[in-house]
Amino acid sequence: MSDSCVQSITGELDVKRLNKYSGLAKKALEFVSPYENICCRLYEMIEQNPQDVCALIDSNGNIHGVFSFTRGQLVLPCMPYDDEKIRYALQSFFYNNKVFCLSGKKEFCQIIKSAIEATATQTQTEERSYTFFECANPPVIKDIPGLSFIQCSKKDGEDLIGLQLEYIKEEVLPRNMSLNPPVERLVLDRLLKKGVVSALRTDEGTICAKAQINASSPRYDLVGGVYTSPEHRGKGYASHLMSHLVHDAFLNHKTTVLFADKTNTAALGLYRSLGFQTIADYSITYFSK
Repeated sequence: MSDSCVQSITGELDVKRLNKYSGLAKKALEFVSPYENICCRLYEMIEQNPQDVCALIDSNGNIHGVFSFTRGQLVLPCMPYDDEKIRYALQSFFYNNKVFCLSGKKEFCQIIKSAIEATATQTQTEERSYTFFECANPPVIKDIPGLSFIQCSKKDGEDLIGLQLEYIKEEVLPRNMSLNPPVERLVLDRLLKKGVVSALRTDEGTICAKAQINASSPRYDLVGGVYTSPEHRGKGYASHLMSHLVHDAFLNHKTTVLFADKTNTAALGLYRSLGFQTIADYSITYFSK
C-alpha cells in the first residue's frame, strides 16, 4: 500500500481487537497483504488467532494500522504510514497495555516505539538490528556424505533440546533474562507437534543442525531457529539445511523469508550465497515489564 493509496482518516481512531466472527479480520488481512513477506507472522496470526490482533479503525470503518498484542505482550506491527491521529490512538492503547517485545520492520516499529515513549510508562532495555531476506529460487542441494535431512517429530525432542537451548542463549535471550530450560522444552515440544522443525542427522545418529518454520502465510514461509552445533560448523551444514527448506517452500509455491542479526557476518554471508535478497531493515526491541 503506497502513500498515494492511503485513505484519509475520518474522525478519531479506535483500537479494536479482531475476532473470527466479524468481517474485520478479513479487512485486516487485506490491509496486511501487500506486506505479507515482512509481516508473515502477523498475517498467520490474523488467520489463526485473530483475538490476539488489533486494528486502528476510523469512523468509516477503514483500517489504518494492524498490530498484534498477545498475553505475552508481543507486538508485531504493520504500520505502513504515520499520522498524528495514529500516534495518539497508539499512545492511548499502550498507556494501559505494557509491551515486552516489539518485533518487525524497522519503520513500522519506530511508530510503535514513539507511541510507547510518549506514554512515559515503560523503558526500552535492548534493541537488536537485523537484515530481512527473501529467497524465491531454491539453490542446488548438494549431498553431503554421512548426513541426512529429516523432518522432526516429538520423539526427537531429547536429541534437539541441547541445540535449542544453545540457540536461545546465543541468538534470542535478552541480556537481562535468564534461560528457563523447562519453558524452552515446552516451546520445542509445541513446534515438534506442529511438524515445523527440520534437522540434519549424522549416520551416527547425532542431530548437528536444526531450523524451523516460525510462521506460514499463503505466499511465504518464515524460517527461524537456524543453528549448527559448534563442533560441526564450517562444513557447509547450515547451507545444506537451508537449501532443503527453500526447496520445500518452492515446491509449495512459497517464498522463504528470514532475518539475521546485522552483526552475524557468517549468517549474512551464508544467506546471500544461497540467493537470499535483502528487502528491509528489521528490529527487535525489548522493554521493561
